Amino acid sequence: GDVMKELYTDPNVYNENIRLLHIGANSQMTPTQVLSKPINWQGATSESVRTFSAVAYVFGKKLQAELGCPVGLISTALGGTIIEHWLSRDNYVDVSSRYTPVIDNSHPVLTPCLGYNGVLFPLKGYTMRGVVWYQGCANTFGTENMYDYALKTFIDQCRKDYNNENL
Repeated sequence: GDVMKELYTDPNVYNENIRLLHIGANSQMTPTQVLSKPINWQGATSESVRTFSAVAYVFGKKLQAELGCPVGLISTALGGTIIEHWLSRDNYVDVSSRYTPVIDNSHPVLTPCLGYNGVLFPLKGYTMRGVVWYQGCANTFGTENMYDYALKTFIDQCRKDYNNENL
């Protein structure tokens, strides 16, 4: 409908109160403060929203309208990951004590903690007001029944790391 028209066909999309940041894959064995590439915030334009998460943009646009202040959106999208990829080492140890995750250390997106270490940890300390999370299709083969616990652990981790107990 109108949302998709604005996102993908309207050449005049521009919102100076929405800034976009895409953080690419940055798999690290230990937590690092260094992202894979320099931070480069972009304004929301017809060109920048086409390559950004549509769900995140729509969420941010609604949030910006409701709050009446500038909003920054950070996309850390990386397909095919297991939730354990996004957990800190301590949280992974806790989760894996409850079940045996299906991991494959030969492939980064199926390896625990690498996404947390290289993508989420560098953002630790930012104050965030919301998170849009779409992940889970890689948690299969018997671990899907424990996904709720792993997701709750992930949410608690985000609330702590991003200074918002209501996140």
